[in-house]
Amino acid sequence: MDWRSFRLAAVHEMVGPAEGWKPVLWGDLSGFPLSDLLSVLAHAKRTGLLLVRCNLDSERALAIVQGRITWAASSDPAEPEIRDVCYGLVRLHGGLFTLLSAPEAALPQGEGASAQELLLDSIRRLDEETAPRPMTGPA
Repeated sequence: MDWRSFRLAAVHEMVGPAEGWKPVLWGDLSGFPLSDLLSVLAHAKRTGLLLVRCNLDSERALAIVQGRITWAASSDPAEPEIRDVCYGLVRLHGGLFTLLSAPEAALPQGEGASAQELLLDSIRRLDEETAPRPMTGPA
């Protein structure tokens, strides 16, 4: 997946003329789940811009600096925060991803959130969402 085909304006603002940015890892999420990818990036303390497209209308991006997520964007208006974007990513069962290496200074800086903690929180939320609810009603 070529980052130039991404429609999230925030991605184009960040990447700009693409000097110093290059794809270093890409693939299909049906063969390499996003939870595994995030775990690897967190443990290896990698830096880059992760772009994910589930379909033509669903795109998400994460800036990762030294294994911490410092910025996120989503085409889904229900995902305004980094935590929500990560949850949206964990819920995906397929799609394409590209990891762009970038000059660290080109990515949003700050303390960021631990990718591992966000991943675990997202998995917990998914478990709660899919857990069977106890039946209630007249006894």
